[in-house]
Amino acid sequence: MTANQYNRLCALNLKCAENISLTHEEIIERNELQFLENKQCLDFSLRGDSKYYYAANCAEFCKFIEANGAKGYTPDDIQKCYICFSQYYGGSIRATLSGGGVTIIKSFNDKLPMLEYIVGHNEARLYMKNRGA
Repeated sequence: MTANQYNRLCALNLKCAENISLTHEEIIERNELQFLENKQCLDFSLRGDSKYYYAANCAEFCKFIEANGAKGYTPDDIQKCYICFSQYYGGSIRATLSGGGVTIIKSFNDKLPMLEYIVGHNEARLYMKNRGA
């Protein structure tokens, strides 16, 4: 995502926050810019109508891992979280470590179970947050 795209997304988000109606073209542009921002943690392509949904969930999941740590690593140990998939090796959730190297947080045989795991994790966190736990 370029600086111009990021600035445009901020401007459109500001319009939304101020309850200013967006035109149809602005809504489509905002969706595409949000998708570009969200897919920065993905190392594979998403297609179809659900690409926006999965990209948003993956971005939220990676932000959680970076903020809270995972698999014995603290947030200070994790520099970046990303999600990758290869048809030959399957999918994995990985973290680039601050001290160098990469660790696999969780691996999967296929893309859909990986995406469902991420969505389920986000839904469970939301449920627990709403319960007050």
